[in-house]
Order: sequence, then C-alpha cells, then structure tokens
Amino acid sequence: MIAISPASVEGSKGHVKKIKVLFSLLSDSGVVAARAFGLDFKVDDATVTKYKGFGIAPEQASRRDHDVLPVPAVYIVDRSGIVRFARSNPDDTKRLDPPTILAELKKTM
Repeated sequence: MIAISPASVEGSKGHVKKIKVLFSLLSDSGVVAARAFGLDFKVDDATVTKYKGFGIAPEQASRRDHDVLPVPAVYIVDRSGIVRFARSNPDDTKRLDPPTILAELKKTM
C-alpha cells in the first residue's frame, strides 16, 4: 500500500513519524500525480483564508507557490496493473474508512 500526499518530502517525513505510518508515503508537492489522475483543484480564496485561520496553508505544506490540492481518492490496483476499485469525493470530510477499503481489497484477492 502507498499513499500520495501534497505535502513536501520534509512535511511527509514529519507526518510519518507523528502518526506512525506503516506504509510508503510519497510526496506530490507539485501536484503532478494529482493532475495526471484528474484530481487537482485550485483552492478558492475564501477557503485559503479559512484554512489559514486553522494554521493550514497548501503552499506552506507543499513548499510550492500554489493553492492546489488533490481530491481525496482511493485506488486498488491488482498485480497486473488493472484498477479494480476507484473512489474519490471532492468533499474531503467524506473519506472512505479503513474497514471499507480493506473489504474492497479482499474482493480483489
């Protein structure tokens, strides 16, 4: 299993240590992978202001000069490279929970 984050390599390393991630966490601070998957979006000014009120800023996390984030998504790809499950939701409060992801993963085995 791998995860791709819009945070910089340095930010990702800190996050891995903080939450004890047990899988590979890759950095996509330039949103290249997100763009390739069609999952990138520009954060509007009102949302950037709201995020900054919480101490969050996309350009600060990515260490890049942009306000672009990926839509949260989950892909399950089998050993032959075929996508067996794909789910994304622009509402980042509606993410798939681990039991759902594991159930979908078991279907592909």
